[in-house]
Amino acid sequence: MPTAIGRTFYANAIFYLLSQCIPLEYRLVMAVLTTGQTKFLYLLAYMYMQQSKYAQALQLLRILRLHTAENMQIALTLAFCLYKASRLEEATKVLNSLDINKLSISQKTAYYFISSKVLWDLKKVTESREMLHNYLKCRKLNS
Repeated sequence: MPTAIGRTFYANAIFYLLSQCIPLEYRLVMAVLTTGQTKFLYLLAYMYMQQSKYAQALQLLRILRLHTAENMQIALTLAFCLYKASRLEEATKVLNSLDINKLSISQKTAYYFISSKVLWDLKKVTESREMLHNYLKCRKLNS
């Protein structure tokens, strides 16, 4: 009969072996994240973005988006990171998936700014100017 220490060691060994076989992003997708873990991963993704490590930031932001689909701040950050990583079509999909009516004024300001940048890089000048005009209106309301 194994002791409690033996069972703990055995369980930790199995967890370690499984963690080596399953990539981090799949382990995080399968897990249920607490509020503290969500905040930590968001901060880590933000730090990756600040260091121009967009691939790592995108992995974390996609995982956070799966866990917190209702969080508009994470969706906007994901769209901005996709823009910075030059994945303009994906950024457009994320932006189109957002309900503008559910955004706060500051989030609407960010939404219009990011949309304007993405559309400009996609050579959609008219739509980009319209988003920039909306951005300026929201910015005036926000200040």
